[in-house]
Amino acid sequence: MGELAPADAGVVPETPGGVNDAVPWYVRERPVLAALVDGAGAAGLDRDAVTILLDSRMVSAAVNTARDALSYALTALAAARRLGDPILEAEAEREVGGKYAQLHELDLADRHLGRALDLFLSLGDATGEAHTLRTLGYAAILREQADRAIDLYLQSVQAARRASTAVLAAALADLGWAFARFGRYRDAIEPTEDALRIAREDGIPYLEPIVLPTLAVARAKTGSAEQAVGLFEEALSLLRAHGNRSGELDVLADDGDALSELGDPGGARRVWTGYLRLVEVTDTQESVSDLAVSGRTRQAEVTSGPVLSTALRTTVRSRRSTSPKSTGCIAP
Repeated sequence: MGELAPADAGVVPETPGGVNDAVPWYVRERPVLAALVDGAGAAGLDRDAVTILLDSRMVSAAVNTARDALSYALTALAAARRLGDPILEAEAEREVGGKYAQLHELDLADRHLGRALDLFLSLGDATGEAHTLRTLGYAAILREQADRAIDLYLQSVQAARRASTAVLAAALADLGWAFARFGRYRDAIEPTEDALRIAREDGIPYLEPIVLPTLAVARAKTGSAEQAVGLFEEALSLLRAHGNRSGELDVLADDGDALSELGDPGGARRVWTGYLRLVEVTDTQESVSDLAVSGRTRQAEVTSGPVLSTALRTTVRSRRSTSPKSTGCIAP
């Protein structure tokens, strides 16, 4: 194994002050980190190749596409296997499996996640077990296997109870999202409220804007539209503070639905129009037809009434069906 050259005089590590500083730092430095992973693997610095990737997972999930991140994850997995370190290998297998799941290559996802789960179980690692079960649940959702997905999320909650409250909060959040995803809105409320409580009590700032929209949707679908609107507004405030535009898009779409159900077509129209405007300045996937429709919508804003609100809702529903949801389920 090679050795890293010493840093030049005056070179010191940067320490971002928090989440809001860490994401811009990562956006700026990710080409360097990617080159480091590739270079470390080529130079035989296997432990460095794995740990650089694993240490940057949280911020990477907020920035990188799954396809971009997969190549680095595969480099890290090969390095972990050469090391023969079961913990690093299990973590790398889970990372690769998660990326394959996000790319909808589900057979490959299940294969790598199955290996990760076997390793974590043999090591008695409850944290790794819980996270891997969560990602297997996500893959099952993509297969539209409702019963299997919910069973896997329930297993992840049980494993998380042997790990830590932070892991438990993530598992509960995903369980609530899975219930809502399959229309079991009343079942979604308790785990989602528990996840939100832990996030607030333990100071897990990234989790609140993920959990609040799920709880808001569940409340809206169970007859509490007014409470749902308040939860959506709280989520929007947090997402905007973090600069999370893709999450904001998700919440705006559902917020418009809740306002419509509350009997506020003007508010719904304002929110849905804001959604379509935001599409044009967000780095999420979009189509030419979406932009054309949103342009016509802006021209029609001088009109009012249920016809425009219905057209807006249809446009938002159509636009949203083409993009992955970024709130509710924590990145695999």
